[in-house]
Amino acid sequence: MPRIQLFEFEDLPWFPDAIRTGMTDFLDFAITHLKVYQPAVPLLGRLLATQHSPKMVDLGSGGGGGIVFLLHELRHQGLENVTITLTDKYPNIVAFQQRAQEAPHCIGYVAESVDALQVPSSLAGVRTLFSASHHLTPEQLQRLLRDAVQRCVPIGLFDGACGQPLEWGAAMLLLAPAVWAVTPFIRPVTLNRLFFTYAIPLIPCCTLWDGLVSLGRMYSPRALMALAYEVEREAYVWQAGMKKGAFGTRMTYLIGYPKEK
Repeated sequence: MPRIQLFEFEDLPWFPDAIRTGMTDFLDFAITHLKVYQPAVPLLGRLLATQHSPKMVDLGSGGGGGIVFLLHELRHQGLENVTITLTDKYPNIVAFQQRAQEAPHCIGYVAESVDALQVPSSLAGVRTLFSASHHLTPEQLQRLLRDAVQRCVPIGLFDGACGQPLEWGAAMLLLAPAVWAVTPFIRPVTLNRLFFTYAIPLIPCCTLWDGLVSLGRMYSPRALMALAYEVEREAYVWQAGMKKGAFGTRMTYLIGYPKEK
């Protein structure tokens, strides 16, 4: 199925922060409880094994959904000292603080805006993007990969969907009702979230739109490999694919790291 590049509300600079935060909070809740990125753990282990210091810099973190789970899973793999820094162009500070409190000294965050296409040199470590690479155009994605290659930094892109017909049907039928159903269980409870979920349902409506658009914007493993090879074929090891997760979820990924000299 060809990739469809439409807009997502979350990407718009003028989009109200209260609604964007409500949407990312729901996404983080779903990612965490469905363990969407469990298949990413061994891939992250491979990337971290190429580094002297097990540091991860997560770009486009949203609310950091699933990060604490991934941290614990990496520790079970023997990476006891791994640390993760959360960043975003529109940082959800409350969610970042929550993640940091859940894993003190292991999860940190940058409170200022960090553009994934202009990563400061001070942020060193394996670069990751979860549920974010589909937001980028092919040209932007290549800029992202090229910067990692030029700095000899391992990188991993992970998206919790594949854009298959079954996912489209599930999103259309279940996404908005799921927002209404789980909102009372998302912490912390806020009046903004309750108001824009039930009184004026902008959060479920915008989540449905963004979810459907996201499925249309997903990159296939073949497309990811083609973009990566255009950036660098000789000096980097690239791997792309699709993995099944819990509860019938699927994850698309691309990882890359410098070849040993």
